[in-house]
Amino acid sequence: QQDRRKEFWAALLERIGHKRVRLHANLSPGTSDWLSTSAGVSGLTWTYRQPKRGWQVEFYIDRGGKNKEWNKAAFDWLEQRRETIDTAFGPGLQWERRDPYQSARVIYAGPGDWRDTAEGWKRTHDQMIEAMQRLVQSIEPHLAELEAEVSANTGWG
Repeated sequence: QQDRRKEFWAALLERIGHKRVRLHANLSPGTSDWLSTSAGVSGLTWTYRQPKRGWQVEFYIDRGGKNKEWNKAAFDWLEQRRETIDTAFGPGLQWERRDPYQSARVIYAGPGDWRDTAEGWKRTHDQMIEAMQRLVQSIEPHLAELEAEVSANTGWG
């Protein structure tokens, strides 16, 4: 199972390389259910995930440690721009504040996963990459302002 998952991630990263997508291009495949890279702000990541069924792309918010207040404030700040972000992304985003957990996230989920045949992976990978590109394009323009405002308002720089 771990080898199969690693093969799935390796094939995704190869597909990313073929599409000349820079995000995630310098990562190595692993055996966990996620593959993640920094969004350029501490505690914010762009994540591909393989839950029990299907796949997800996520904008994940978690500065770790004792930063739950910052995490929730960042999510709330972003959610105030939800209409703009949802319009830019298109239908299907799920906004998860995840109380009482420390983290929060914005996700898009689709069908198909590492258990599929290797032939089915190409379609799944293309869908994942396209969804991640839309997620980045819809959220990234807000990140510098999010960092500045949330850190100023929470005292957590």
